[in-house]
Amino acid sequence: YNFVTTQATEPLKLEILPNPNSGTFTIQYHLPQLQEGEIEIINLYGEIIANFKRPMWSSILNVSLPNLPNGLYLVRLKSGEKTVSTKMIVE
Repeated sequence: YNFVTTQATEPLKLEILPNPNSGTFTIQYHLPQLQEGEIEIINLYGEIIANFKRPMWSSILNVSLPNLPNGLYLVRLKSGEKTVSTKMIVE
């Protein structure tokens, strides 16, 4: 008998609530099974404003950045070779 083991590739999922917000928000995300992740908040100049390492068993991150200037930001989730990002508005 020959057995072939394949690992299902789970998509990364990322959602910001509320969006727009005032610098206090919740990031809901899904990491592939048994993989850690990293969440970055990036301004329009490409500068990383905040960086959060996430354990494999977590799926929610509450963030409070009250001094974040108004504007458009990119929230990026990285895990292994996968990356997903979404836009966030602070007003």
